[in-house]
Amino acid sequence: MELHFVHADSLTAPTKYLVVTVFFNLGEENFFLDRSMFGGLSATTDATVSLNLGINPWDIMKRSNSQGYIMYNGSFTTPPCTEGVTFILLREWQTLSQAQWSAFTTS
Repeated sequence: MELHFVHADSLTAPTKYLVVTVFFNLGEENFFLDRSMFGGLSATTDATVSLNLGINPWDIMKRSNSQGYIMYNGSFTTPPCTEGVTFILLREWQTLSQAQWSAFTTS
C-alpha cells in the first residue's frame, strides 16, 4: 500500500505541489494508521470522515527516513494531470496488519 501526503503552495491557486510517499507491507499493526482513524473509512463515494485527534504526518515519515529517498518530477495521474509535481518516495517500508489492510479494502 502507498500513503501519499500531498502538499500545495497555496489553497486558492496552487502552482507547486509536493507528494511524499510512504510504502507499507503486511506485518505488525501500525499505530499511526490507527490514530488517524484509517480503519474508520467509509465505503460511500465522496464521504467524509472527521478526525477527532490531531495527527502529525512526521510521526510516520520519520520512521521511513533512515534509508533515504528517491525524488523525481512528474505529474498527477488523475485529471487534470497537473505536471511539475515533485515526488519524494521514502525507501523504508512501514507495516500494517492484515486487519488494517482488510478495513481499508472494505471501505
